[in-house]
Amino acid sequence: MNKASFIGNVGNEPTITTLESGSVVMNFDIATNETFNDKDGNTKVNTQWHRIVAWNDCAKKVQEHLHKGTFVEIKAKVINRSYDKVIDI
Repeated sequence: MNKASFIGNVGNEPTITTLESGSVVMNFDIATNETFNDKDGNTKVNTQWHRIVAWNDCAKKVQEHLHKGTFVEIKAKVINRSYDKVIDI
């Protein structure tokens, strides 16, 4: 089973695009925070950023509700992608 749950804040204004195929895609990032005490007892916060992509009905349903700073819980399937960045010099 491939399920993940992220609880955090939307970090940027979501962008929504309609592709030539008619599919709707929404992209945004959320920040999740982990609070812990270091070896000296000082409270530290570790922030991780997660790229979220929502498609079609899901994107349309949440479009009105998601804005930068919104506190959300995302339950989704995780898909990791990699790519090669080409730089022209």
